[in-house]
Amino acid sequence: MIACRRYRCVSCGAILTVVPRGVAPRFGFQQLSMAMNVGQAEDWGLSLPDGSRIHLWLMPDGRWIAHRDATDPSLSPLHAAVHVLTATPLGVAVAFLGVVGLTAVAMSRA
Repeated sequence: MIACRRYRCVSCGAILTVVPRGVAPRFGFQQLSMAMNVGQAEDWGLSLPDGSRIHLWLMPDGRWIAHRDATDPSLSPLHAAVHVLTATPLGVAVAFLGVVGLTAVAMSRA
């Protein structure tokens, strides 16, 4: 048995579970080979039946941070592209450049 602490988020009410240092994720989590670097030491993922995944970051100070990715990029190249476009800064840049490009084309035809 592992002693964990639980905290309630004061802004959204979510329950956060804090796992002690040195405890690797279990229950189907797999270490990820590719992820956007936000200062974490390791990345772990658990695919869910609805096509999303739980993504864990192990921070250098031993903290675990969890979030849910709406699209699991490990399912297929299409899922990976959707994940990059919707959940990373690159997706925002691509969307912005697309709008700028479409606006330029529309203005040149007017």
